Amino acid sequence: MLKRTLFFGCFILTLNYTSLVLASGPAEQPYGAGPDAAAAADLDENAVIQWIRDKGFDPANLAKSDENKRTVLTAAAMKGRVDVLEWLHGRGANLNWADEKGRTALTAAANYGKTDVLEWLCKHKVDLNQPDKRGYTALTVAAVNGKIDVLEWLCRHKVDLNQRDKNGFTALTAAAVMSGIDSPLSVGVFKWLKDKGVVLDDNDGKGRTALTVAAAQGGVGALEWLKGQGVSLDQPDKRGFTAFTAAAADGHVNVLEWLKDQGVMFDLESEDGRIACMMAFMKRNFNVLRWFEKELELLEKQKFDFDQPD
Repeated sequence: MLKRTLFFGCFILTLNYTSLVLASGPAEQPYGAGPDAAAAADLDENAVIQWIRDKGFDPANLAKSDENKRTVLTAAAMKGRVDVLEWLHGRGANLNWADEKGRTALTAAANYGKTDVLEWLCKHKVDLNQPDKRGYTALTVAAVNGKIDVLEWLCRHKVDLNQRDKNGFTALTAAAVMSGIDSPLSVGVFKWLKDKGVVLDDNDGKGRTALTVAAAQGGVGALEWLKGQGVSLDQPDKRGFTAFTAAAADGHVNVLEWLKDQGVMFDLESEDGRIACMMAFMKRNFNVLRWFEKELELLEKQKFDFDQPD
């Protein structure tokens, strides 16, 4: 009966699982009306132009991207070349211009930990909360990449650590995205955010929590740390997902095993169990379905043994 419920539930339920979406950026033109010679007066122009050429760009066509879909602007931000940025700014560069991958100088600098570039952008009135064309902010890019120095810098510049980017991510849930690949990185950001007063079980703009994002990524190390901080492993997020359903939806049997070891009870005939089954089936996570089947057989055997007279 339980096995029939398991697979029947896969067909009768529907649930929209949140994915990342792209958001449009603010910039429409890469360069303005004309050069500002005073802005670049103190620069070694020959060295700047040589760097631009060395990186595969054409100084005569500064709006053109390279083979990695970077603009000169984002490449300079990634490499921490403030002199190049100053030179480009002196030629009317739009500092919010996004490259072909949707990155701006702001988010590129945050990604690569270039606080000197962030300082320069701030000096030139770039909005530190402005999302790039992908929808990410400097805060969420820094969090997902574990750039504590950037997070510190943003905090000093009064960026709200609970802000949500255009994809709904907060710094907390963005950090959890990397937990399946690098749990220590995620935990490092979690610790820093907790020390700054961020509540660890808050929901982001899409209803996700750090717990359910970490479960969806297979991040057992991050889950262990969250549990140690008092986060309930049974707590659903605003979408109705628990760590159990999130792990099942994305095929992470290691998380299901870990949750079982932590005493998390699951009932495949409950709403949570049916959602977990349905999501595993829809995403063709047959490893999870086989795990469910094995657990059902074990439960049925245990029940049979318990019912036998002495």
